[in-house]
Amino acid sequence: MHVPTLWFADVEAQFYTQRILSDVTKFNHVVAALTHEVMAEVRDLIMSPPGLISYDYFKSELIRRTTDSQQKCLHQLLVEEELRDRKPSQLLCCMKLLMGENSLPPDILKQLFVNRLPPSIQMILASSNDSTTIEELADLADKIMDVTVSIASVHTHSSNDALPNVANPSTDVREELE
Repeated sequence: MHVPTLWFADVEAQFYTQRILSDVTKFNHVVAALTHEVMAEVRDLIMSPPGLISYDYFKSELIRRTTDSQQKCLHQLLVEEELRDRKPSQLLCCMKLLMGENSLPPDILKQLFVNRLPPSIQMILASSNDSTTIEELADLADKIMDVTVSIASVHTHSSNDALPNVANPSTDVREELE
Protein backbone atom coordinates (compact mmCIF):
# COMPACT_ATOMS: atom_id res chain seq x y z
CA MET A 1 0.00 0.00 0.00
CA HIS A 2 1.41 3.34 -1.04
CA VAL A 3 0.88 6.05 1.58
CA PRO A 4 2.30 9.37 0.33
CA THR A 5 1.35 11.34 3.45
CA LEU A 6 3.29 8.91 5.64
CA TRP A 7 6.24 9.03 3.24
CA PHE A 8 6.26 12.85 3.44
CA ALA A 9 6.13 12.71 7.25
CA ASP A 10 9.33 10.67 7.14
CA VAL A 11 10.98 12.99 4.60
CA GLU A 12 10.04 16.10 6.56
CA ALA A 13 11.41 14.60 9.76
CA GLN A 14 14.70 14.17 7.91
CA PHE A 15 14.52 17.77 6.69
CA TYR A 16 14.00 18.87 10.29
CA THR A 17 16.92 16.87 11.68
CA GLN A 18 19.19 18.09 8.86
CA ARG A 19 17.93 21.69 9.28
CA ILE A 20 16.86 21.88 5.64
CA LEU A 21 14.63 24.94 5.31
CA SER A 22 14.95 25.99 1.68
CA ASP A 23 11.97 25.22 -0.59
CA VAL A 24 14.30 24.52 -3.52
CA THR A 25 16.44 22.11 -1.50
CA LYS A 26 13.36 20.27 -0.18
CA PHE A 27 11.91 20.09 -3.69
CA ASN A 28 15.17 18.68 -5.10
CA HIS A 29 15.57 16.11 -2.31
CA VAL A 30 12.02 14.85 -2.85
CA VAL A 31 12.42 14.65 -6.63
CA ALA A 32 15.68 12.74 -6.22
CA ALA A 33 13.94 10.18 -3.98
CA LEU A 34 10.94 9.52 -6.27
CA THR A 35 10.52 6.37 -8.31
CA HIS A 36 10.16 6.71 -12.07
CA GLU A 37 6.46 5.83 -11.84
CA VAL A 38 5.80 8.62 -9.35
CA MET A 39 7.94 11.05 -11.36
CA ALA A 40 5.70 10.39 -14.36
CA GLU A 41 2.67 11.43 -12.27
CA VAL A 42 4.18 14.84 -11.52
CA ARG A 43 6.32 15.31 -14.62
CA ASP A 44 4.79 18.70 -15.42
CA LEU A 45 5.75 20.03 -11.97
CA ILE A 46 9.25 18.59 -12.08
CA MET A 47 9.88 20.10 -15.52
CA SER A 48 8.65 23.58 -14.57
CA PRO A 49 11.29 26.33 -14.28
CA PRO A 50 13.24 26.20 -10.99
CA GLY A 51 11.64 28.19 -8.19
CA LEU A 52 8.26 28.49 -9.93
CA ILE A 53 6.65 25.65 -7.95
CA SER A 54 6.78 25.88 -4.16
CA TYR A 55 7.63 22.81 -2.14
CA ASP A 56 4.26 22.88 -0.37
CA TYR A 57 2.36 23.02 -3.67
CA PHE A 58 4.51 20.22 -5.10
CA LYS A 59 3.89 18.12 -1.99
CA SER A 60 0.12 18.64 -2.06
CA GLU A 61 -0.08 17.85 -5.80
CA LEU A 62 2.09 14.76 -5.48
CA ILE A 63 -0.11 13.50 -2.63
CA ARG A 64 -3.31 14.29 -4.54
CA ARG A 65 -2.13 12.59 -7.73
CA THR A 66 -0.69 9.46 -6.15
CA THR A 67 -3.11 8.75 -3.32
CA ASP A 68 -5.78 6.16 -4.00
CA SER A 69 -9.27 7.61 -4.18
CA GLN A 70 -11.46 7.44 -1.13
CA GLN A 71 -13.79 5.11 -3.03
CA LYS A 72 -10.95 2.71 -3.90
CA CYS A 73 -9.70 2.65 -0.29
CA LEU A 74 -13.17 1.94 1.05
CA HIS A 75 -13.66 -0.83 -1.52
CA GLN A 76 -10.38 -2.42 -0.46
CA LEU A 77 -11.37 -2.10 3.21
CA LEU A 78 -14.83 -3.58 2.76
CA VAL A 79 -14.14 -6.23 0.11
CA GLU A 80 -10.50 -7.02 -0.66
CA GLU A 81 -8.34 -6.61 2.45
CA GLU A 82 -7.17 -9.99 3.83
CA LEU A 83 -4.90 -11.23 6.60
CA ARG A 84 -2.41 -12.96 4.26
CA ASP A 85 0.91 -13.51 6.08
CA ARG A 86 0.52 -10.59 8.48
CA LYS A 87 -0.24 -10.54 12.16
CA PRO A 88 -3.84 -9.62 13.03
CA SER A 89 -2.67 -6.35 14.62
CA GLN A 90 -0.95 -5.45 11.32
CA LEU A 91 -4.19 -6.17 9.46
CA LEU A 92 -6.07 -3.87 11.83
CA CYS A 93 -3.51 -1.11 11.30
CA CYS A 94 -3.90 -1.47 7.54
CA MET A 95 -7.69 -1.40 7.80
CA LYS A 96 -7.56 1.81 9.85
CA LEU A 97 -5.21 3.31 7.29
CA LEU A 98 -7.65 2.45 4.51
CA MET A 99 -10.44 4.18 6.42
CA GLY A 100 -8.48 7.41 6.30
CA GLU A 101 -10.61 10.29 7.52
CA ASN A 102 -13.76 8.16 7.29
CA SER A 103 -15.22 6.64 10.38
CA LEU A 104 -17.25 3.52 10.89
CA PRO A 105 -19.20 2.59 14.00
CA PRO A 106 -16.80 0.60 16.21
CA ASP A 107 -18.99 -2.52 16.08
CA ILE A 108 -18.92 -2.57 12.27
CA LEU A 109 -15.15 -2.16 12.07
CA LYS A 110 -14.75 -4.84 14.76
CA GLN A 111 -16.93 -7.24 12.76
CA LEU A 112 -15.06 -6.50 9.51
CA PHE A 113 -11.78 -7.16 11.28
CA VAL A 114 -12.86 -10.41 12.95
CA ASN A 115 -14.35 -11.71 9.67
CA ARG A 116 -10.90 -11.42 8.05
CA LEU A 117 -9.34 -13.78 10.61
CA PRO A 118 -9.13 -17.58 10.31
CA PRO A 119 -12.29 -19.38 11.57
CA SER A 120 -10.42 -21.00 14.48
CA ILE A 121 -9.42 -17.58 15.80
CA GLN A 122 -12.91 -16.18 15.18
CA MET A 123 -14.34 -18.95 17.39
CA ILE A 124 -12.01 -18.06 20.26
CA LEU A 125 -12.61 -14.31 19.92
CA ALA A 126 -16.37 -14.90 19.92
CA SER A 127 -16.10 -15.66 23.65
CA SER A 128 -14.71 -12.18 24.40
CA ASN A 129 -16.83 -9.50 26.04
CA ASP A 130 -18.71 -7.00 23.90
CA SER A 131 -16.77 -4.29 25.73
CA THR A 132 -13.45 -5.65 24.45
CA THR A 133 -11.90 -3.03 22.17
CA ILE A 134 -10.81 -3.84 18.66
CA GLU A 135 -7.20 -3.23 19.68
CA GLU A 136 -7.54 -5.75 22.52
CA LEU A 137 -9.05 -8.26 20.07
CA ALA A 138 -6.12 -7.72 17.71
CA ASP A 139 -3.60 -8.29 20.54
CA LEU A 140 -5.43 -11.44 21.60
CA ALA A 141 -5.57 -12.67 17.99
CA ASP A 142 -1.79 -12.06 17.68
CA LYS A 143 -1.21 -14.24 20.74
CA ILE A 144 -3.51 -16.97 19.43
CA MET A 145 -1.70 -16.94 16.08
CA ASP A 146 1.68 -17.22 17.85
CA VAL A 147 0.49 -20.23 19.84
CA THR A 148 -1.08 -21.81 16.75
CA VAL A 149 2.17 -21.47 14.80
CA SER A 150 4.17 -22.89 17.74
CA ILE A 151 1.84 -25.88 18.08
CA ALA A 152 1.96 -26.54 14.32
CA SER A 153 5.75 -26.38 14.42
CA VAL A 154 5.98 -28.82 17.33
CA HIS A 155 3.49 -31.15 15.63
CA THR A 156 5.49 -31.10 12.39
CA HIS A 157 8.76 -31.86 14.20
CA SER A 158 7.30 -34.66 16.31
CA SER A 159 5.65 -36.39 13.34
CA ASN A 160 8.91 -36.17 11.38
CA ASP A 161 10.75 -37.83 14.28
CA ALA A 162 8.45 -40.86 14.00
CA LEU A 163 9.54 -41.61 10.43
CA PRO A 164 12.37 -44.08 9.74
CA ASN A 165 15.71 -42.56 8.88
CA VAL A 166 15.72 -42.68 5.09
CA ALA A 167 18.27 -39.90 4.75
CA ASN A 168 21.09 -42.35 5.36
CA PRO A 169 20.72 -45.32 2.98
CA SER A 170 23.43 -47.29 4.81
CA THR A 171 21.24 -47.51 7.91
CA ASP A 172 19.62 -50.90 8.18
CA VAL A 173 15.82 -50.63 8.41
CA ARG A 174 15.84 -53.36 11.06
CA GLU A 175 17.94 -51.11 13.31
CA GLU A 176 15.39 -48.33 12.90
CA LEU A 177 12.55 -50.65 13.93
CA GLU A 178 14.32 -52.08 17.02
